[in-house]
Amino acid sequence: MIRSPSDITEVGRQMRKENPNQPGSLLTSEREMLEVLEREKPRYSVFVMGSTNTYNILFLTIMGLELEKQIELMDEGDPDVIVDCAAARGNWSGICLLFVKKKMDGKLKTRFVACQPEDWACFLDSRYKYTESFIMNPLAKIYSLGWRKNPPQIQAKGLMVPVGAIIPRYLRHKGIMEVRKYSGKEVAKAAFTG
Repeated sequence: MIRSPSDITEVGRQMRKENPNQPGSLLTSEREMLEVLEREKPRYSVFVMGSTNTYNILFLTIMGLELEKQIELMDEGDPDVIVDCAAARGNWSGICLLFVKKKMDGKLKTRFVACQPEDWACFLDSRYKYTESFIMNPLAKIYSLGWRKNPPQIQAKGLMVPVGAIIPRYLRHKGIMEVRKYSGKEVAKAAFTG
């Protein structure tokens, strides 16, 4: 196992030179992996970026279908608000996109709110612009804290990538998805509120 940032890539060496205590991030390790693949030119290699892209959303929409069924069984009408966490992973898309389609078709008035950690809120703390923060070309128009942004090293918040997933970032840009950021203490307090 090789720690990232490593001393076997230019990216890793540069980051360690700038900060010997550099903790690295998922995007740092992916940049290093791409550098190694480019240098070694293996005969067969494929890199499939995770759920920041759209191909994983189809199976995640099972969550939205389940939510739709539960709401139907409650027989209390459409929800006023649907809230879920959102960033690079696809949960928000899985939960909300079925309902977003209905809203865009004029059949629903539901608000869609994405929640993010206050110190990792790419949808609020960055601009919607073309950037290479998404590892490499082609450039993508995204909300990004930058590939050099490191997640907090103490708190466990899941697999954190400093960019927003493709569909939520577009919906945020169009004003269909609202975003809020919360501290860990606020989230813990809310968990115990009845």
